[in-house]
Amino acid sequence: MKRMIRRRLCMVILTAMLLTLFLNYFVQIQSARSGMYEEALDNFKQIERILEQNEQDTARARQELKQDCFIRAKAAATFYRAVRR
Repeated sequence: MKRMIRRRLCMVILTAMLLTLFLNYFVQIQSARSGMYEEALDNFKQIERILEQNEQDTARARQELKQDCFIRAKAAATFYRAVRR
């Protein structure tokens, strides 16, 4: 009688331990996936901000280059007129 009770009690404890083990395993997997997803999302947002900043810097550099070329063309035209006279 005691032996049967001991066996059933051991089975219940073993079942509870295994169930807890599997439950913790799946919770940790879900938590890790969620963490990786959030981290990847943050990385993509950072990359997007960097690309936008690069586009702004490129547009600014193009505008400065246009202005520089225009100023140099005006200077060359002025020099050409002065030499021609």
